[in-house]
Amino acid sequence: MKKLFYWILSSIVLFSCSETDLLDNSIDDQLIITRASGDGLYDVLGYGYDITKEYLHPMSVCNPVLDIEKYKQDYGERLVTGTPSFGGDQMYYGYSAFDYLKDMTKETKASLQVSDTAKQAAYSGSIAGGTYFKSAYSYSSKYSFASIDAVRKLKYIRINDEKSRLMNYLSSSFKEDLNRLPAEKLVKRYGTHVLTNFTIGGRYKLLFRSVITNTTENSVKRKTIASGLKALVGDIGIGVNFDRNVETSETLTRENKHRMLYVLFYGGTGTSLVYDLEKGLPTRIDIQHWESTVNLSNANLTDINWEETYPIYEFIQDPQKRAEVKNAVDQYISGQQIKVLELRPMYRMHSKRQKNTFYVFTKSDADYISKKWGDESNGIDGYICVNPEPNTKPMYSLFSKRSENTFYVYDKAEVDYIVHKWGDTFYGLDGYMLTKPEDNTKPVYCLHSNRAKNTFFVFDKGEADRIVREFGDTYKGLVGYFYDAD
Repeated sequence: MKKLFYWILSSIVLFSCSETDLLDNSIDDQLIITRASGDGLYDVLGYGYDITKEYLHPMSVCNPVLDIEKYKQDYGERLVTGTPSFGGDQMYYGYSAFDYLKDMTKETKASLQVSDTAKQAAYSGSIAGGTYFKSAYSYSSKYSFASIDAVRKLKYIRINDEKSRLMNYLSSSFKEDLNRLPAEKLVKRYGTHVLTNFTIGGRYKLLFRSVITNTTENSVKRKTIASGLKALVGDIGIGVNFDRNVETSETLTRENKHRMLYVLFYGGTGTSLVYDLEKGLPTRIDIQHWESTVNLSNANLTDINWEETYPIYEFIQDPQKRAEVKNAVDQYISGQQIKVLELRPMYRMHSKRQKNTFYVFTKSDADYISKKWGDESNGIDGYICVNPEPNTKPMYSLFSKRSENTFYVYDKAEVDYIVHKWGDTFYGLDGYMLTKPEDNTKPVYCLHSNRAKNTFFVFDKGEADRIVREFGDTYKGLVGYFYDAD
């Protein structure tokens, strides 16, 4: 081997079925009906909200901070509601999970009113720990994300007043807990912000994930994932209007590999679906039918006006307690920021000239080497970690000038010994290999061809045994695990 160049209600969104003809795992069809939170009049007005959880999800709404009934007795005319039915479609996309969340924060205008800390962690629950993405691998740097929300708004609810008056109408439970709970626990119970201006209705979400390996340029990846979703919507024939100018081309669209589509709904009646798009296009998406089921009795949040949505600590009059809660909010938000697992693809190359198997880490390097030297490019064997993580070990790459063989060792002291004793070239640290199996990993078996003086990996024990039996190659053992290429 050789190194070169390199998301207070009883109704939450659930799986209701999977396309069993498209996915191996099957979940029985169920009819899911979501219901509105709050009292049906002012809904969740005055409730706390956790900005780090899934955007607009019912479970992102916390406990009441304001006493709306008491406020209504004094200033009822300042409680503004209306029921004009209107809607629109909203698109978000990013070259990574973090970039996708950053784009969502910007496009929903949450970034205008929240602190720099909150900007880094807003809506983290929309990806990390959600229904579909439970492991760090599932939203690692390997994947790009894009989504479109078909939004149908049925009612707007807001308070036409200032914080200076609203802070005199705190709920009895919030006032009690403010005096008896540590600031950290108060934030977990009541959230980071207070809802004072929002709309309710229904939201139908299409979340698209793909792998893009043709480029390492983040700007190109953003265009590619956006183009992929827009083309998919067109192929399915869904009537949505993109609110953003997205470049679409067949070239960009084709660069989306290992495509998955996750269908969710909030408000109304429908089915949540998962599609492996490499096996076929969706057949059961019906936004018009879902839209006909959305009403005020099953409405959910559809929009938050962040210009009138304030941090919870701004409703606290006592300066010391206010400062304590502000600090707790900042620390809580910082702790919720997602960590994107940085992965590196392992492109396997083989030099016929040197009879040497080696790895590079970008498609452009693989293409360049193939064109210039005629070396074979055999695709991506798997992924390794860029940074040290739990359950990993370093992969140090060396090259033996004597045998023209690139190989790995996993201990720096061993590297130094080999270089000193044999004069081999130390290429550097390529990344980190898993030492124990996890989900979405495969074993890596190391062999050495005595005939070709070539060290190489295979990923099936049966294949390793066959090679040893037929060719007499030396089996060096199970050296670790790669994340899957697909």
